[in-house]
Amino acid sequence: MKKILAILASLAISAAALTACSDKGSSSQSDTASAFQAQAGDSEAEKPAVVVKEPDIKSVITSGAEFINISNDKLLEATDGTFTKENAMVYDENDNEVYAKYSLGKSDSILNGTVKLPAEYEVTTTVNFVKGKLKKYTERVENVTEEDADQILDNFIAAYDGKLPDGYTQFKPVEHGKHKEVGFSKTVNDLVISVTKDDNLDGEIYVYFNIEIYAERYQMDKAK
Repeated sequence: MKKILAILASLAISAAALTACSDKGSSSQSDTASAFQAQAGDSEAEKPAVVVKEPDIKSVITSGAEFINISNDKLLEATDGTFTKENAMVYDENDNEVYAKYSLGKSDSILNGTVKLPAEYEVTTTVNFVKGKLKKYTERVENVTEEDADQILDNFIAAYDGKLPDGYTQFKPVEHGKHKEVGFSKTVNDLVISVTKDDNLDGEIYVYFNIEIYAERYQMDKAK
């Protein structure tokens, strides 16, 4: 519990700093996103990992294929029926929201092999459903060296720069301490696609890939 609270505190500090230095708004982290990301870390409730099938996230990124806002049934189809409650390392259901964490096993790459990792790491994925619709997808690499974390961010940009649907541009990298976010965005109604490195106050550095609707990530509808 103390570890989770420390992670939340770290992310809250990062969120406040990033809001001040955002480019096109891409740098701020909403309260919802921060809490969700904290959940993606270590948890006392985690079950032994069952390795699941990674969805075709490469096609989602490069073609804008339907993914965010799909139903749980569609996600099951996209993962050969492996993203089940039984296979989840963590599965939390509260009112109209579902959070689930799964293992993608040990790998030297993420995003269907398109982003190389400097070494093999354990990779997890988390999904967040609201009212039956997928709102956020994350792939996370734990306990990364700082050098490897920076390399992963560089590899992500190199892998997708110029290969996204028309209109997507790279936003200015956002840095605050060990926190660094790089990625691409289009309009507030389109996806924001990014990779971030951060630490959990215990000196453990992690890297995570995020994809969700821009306006929903930054709760722009609630700001009106």
